[in-house]
Amino acid sequence: MEYGEPNRGPEPLDKRMAMTAHHEAGHIVVAVHCGIGLRPEGIMLDSQAAGLACYCKEPEDSDGPREKIIVSTFAGHMAQHRFCKERSYPLRGYLEIIFSPDWKEARGIMTKLSKEYWAGRSPDAVQKALEEQSASAVEQNWGTIQRVASALLARAWEPVKPLKSGKEWSEQSEAKYLIGEEVVAILSICGIAARISDC
Repeated sequence: MEYGEPNRGPEPLDKRMAMTAHHEAGHIVVAVHCGIGLRPEGIMLDSQAAGLACYCKEPEDSDGPREKIIVSTFAGHMAQHRFCKERSYPLRGYLEIIFSPDWKEARGIMTKLSKEYWAGRSPDAVQKALEEQSASAVEQNWGTIQRVASALLARAWEPVKPLKSGKEWSEQSEAKYLIGEEVVAILSICGIAARISDC
């Protein structure tokens, strides 16, 4: 994986909005690719380019579902990386990636993988293999990721809504939304079956 320069200045807001839209679309499309159910909230992007993808992240107590969630968690950055490379935008720095919430979340799930799954491999080797699976899934689904990201960016601004859990996901007053059923409809046009789960 390539990395950008550390401590670069912030990108203009319009670039950050497009990067985040592709990041969140990467999560949601790869989650469906892996057979994970989507939550009704779908994906969202606030007015300062913070985003959220809502899919089922509570794996069953076995390695297969854990692996799928890790791959989906890595996919946000993989999609953002693909988008930035295409446009010659600066890439994220190494520390920015490994200390990101996505990487922390994925590493937390990795600690729950069984000894049989590790099969004597080092944590770095397992993480690299899962990152490669994620990058491959993004590549296979790149056209769909772009379509979902474009649909999110095209939405009108509306007041920020709390999540189904009641938690606030953004401190901003406005956001763009593609609810779960809308994501399912876009994926269906792309020939991909998705489902909403009450998880």
